[in-house]
Amino acid sequence: MLPTINKKFLLKLVVVVALLAGGLVLAHTVQAGRIPDSLMAQADRAHEQAAEDPKKGDAAIGYLRQYLEFRPDDVGAMEKLGEWLRLRSKGGVPYDLLRLYDKILAADPNR
Repeated sequence: MLPTINKKFLLKLVVVVALLAGGLVLAHTVQAGRIPDSLMAQADRAHEQAAEDPKKGDAAIGYLRQYLEFRPDDVGAMEKLGEWLRLRSKGGVPYDLLRLYDKILAADPNR
């Protein structure tokens, strides 16, 4: 004799699994939008504090680079990073800055 399937339990299990999966997708979507915005806010705060503590300037550049990993097409943020890198360089133009300017020109040739 074959065991029977409890259809009510199976239906409840499928609904619970679908709700959990939907909740995870929703949480991921919300977090994926919040993380870059938070990184940009941290970068701006650190840049403002860089006048008092020069180490904060390096932190601001790091936060902005992390932001650009999430949103690589944000030309405004790339320009901001280029300006911050230019201000931090001690004479000469670093290779990273030249590469960044090349990306900016490739993304928007009118700049």
